[in-house]
Amino acid sequence: MSEIRVKSTGTIKLFESDNTSSVTIASPASLGGDRTITIPDADVNLTNIAVNTAKTSNATHSGEVTGATALTIADNIVDEANLKISNTPTNGHFLSAQSSNSGGLTWAEAGGGDLVLLASVNASNSGSVTFGNSFSSAYYNYVLYFSDVVSASNPDYFGMRLSTSSGFWDGGSNYGNVKMARRCTGDPGSTDESTGDSQYNRIPLTVSGASNNSNWAISGRVHFNNPQSAESYTICDYQVTHGAPNGSPLLTVVNGAGNLTKTNACTGIRFLFESGNISTGHFRLYGVKNA
Repeated sequence: MSEIRVKSTGTIKLFESDNTSSVTIASPASLGGDRTITIPDADVNLTNIAVNTAKTSNATHSGEVTGATALTIADNIVDEANLKISNTPTNGHFLSAQSSNSGGLTWAEAGGGDLVLLASVNASNSGSVTFGNSFSSAYYNYVLYFSDVVSASNPDYFGMRLSTSSGFWDGGSNYGNVKMARRCTGDPGSTDESTGDSQYNRIPLTVSGASNNSNWAISGRVHFNNPQSAESYTICDYQVTHGAPNGSPLLTVVNGAGNLTKTNACTGIRFLFESGNISTGHFRLYGVKNA
């Protein structure tokens, strides 16, 4: 094998035909080992290498990113896995902006539009259902929905008590209430009932002992307006439906309002029957987003 070796200078000079100018191929002053330049079996255009015009395009891409020179994201291709989101998704949640979280995006519960679910309780032969420390400055208004509420014993009165920092109030002079009801008395009859009481130990939500027949379970909603205020009494309004305790229960609808006669911030809610347990019932507390 023949070799051309140039020692001492570390350069090879290629002169033009009249020996006036040359091209120098120089080796670095120091090498970590032998290096090889392999010339392909093809013509080599050094002009393109000199001006770097041989690197004006990339390999053609396909899939989520397409193109060669200018790369673009394909239409209808970005999915949840491509996004930087701070938590794991749950079916039915929506993507919300949260600047303090990783990626600035967070999956959150929709909460029925302007409603945010805060707490839920399912009763099963329970003495009462309690939502403690339920209110905060984050919301002015709250709505509590309940359904499938059935007394564990005889037809019974259903109502609620409220708490402040002193605990739940159960005395006979702590609540006021007024309500009106319409009850079906048979086809096609009906009757009106109205009642009010400013000396009672709870806010009653039924006009009589509600039926303990599960086919006529109690359901309804209670709305609280700014229960955190310590400047006035805590007032709520409600709408409830239930069956009357007659041998053949009759549908009753109740509209009413009640208040706790304490000028302290309300902190909790407790649902209970007058004498028996809550056999079944679903209770959901929502905060209403401030405007």
